[in-house]
Amino acid sequence: MARSLHKKYFGDFSNLGSQFAVTAYIEGDNRRTSGNIVRQKSTRLFEIEANGHKGFCQLVPREPNEGEMSIEMTLDSITEGSGATFRVVMGVDQVSINTAGLSYNIDDELILVDTGGVKILDAVFQVLDVTSNNEIVTLRVKSGQAGQYTSFPTLITNAPTTSTGGGFGATVDVTWKVVDLQVLTPGENYTECKVTFAQGSAACNPRIIDGKVSNVVITNTGTGYTAFPGLIIEASKGTEYVRQFMDGEVILENHDRIFF
Repeated sequence: MARSLHKKYFGDFSNLGSQFAVTAYIEGDNRRTSGNIVRQKSTRLFEIEANGHKGFCQLVPREPNEGEMSIEMTLDSITEGSGATFRVVMGVDQVSINTAGLSYNIDDELILVDTGGVKILDAVFQVLDVTSNNEIVTLRVKSGQAGQYTSFPTLITNAPTTSTGGGFGATVDVTWKVVDLQVLTPGENYTECKVTFAQGSAACNPRIIDGKVSNVVITNTGTGYTAFPGLIIEASKGTEYVRQFMDGEVILENHDRIFF
């Protein structure tokens, strides 16, 4: 039978080859906090230093109360959650004139022709300046009207437009950004779900409710996309509370033994 550990200093455990999260609620402190084991007094009793306090804490396989401590191990062999799928929605990031067209006026609105694409909302552009011959010099994406597309139109360079005024013939070059990540299937059993865009700088934060992905917040739209980015979906690693330390191993709450 393995012996209980008897080491004077444990420090942060990083030298053991496994990363332990030590949470303690030392008597006299007013909250749970992370800390280090100073020494072991008995099989489940340890002296802990945390948050400027030092005291003895009993090892428990749950969230600690006053005078207790707990350790959770992250296990590569366990993943939490599966089945979530998503759809990327893109909007126009930047627009520039390719062909100036004729008969345009300042503040005219142009709509990107969506032939060959799948559109939720149109991308709308506002004319900022025209020549004396009413050719477009500059334009911009109208505020709040970047459009929403789940696949691009056939043309995003020299792309045709329609006008709400009397102008005609203008074509544009556009680049794209991520405006939404729709949840197609919410999956199940998630504690966290990490979604990374495989290309570009876009970033997002999936929200979990009752183990399912409820929605996704776009935290960075990215810029300059000319193709839809891929997605890398990762479930969080599972964790287990440590029930007991032994010499060269720990026994987890689920009775697994981890050797180090």
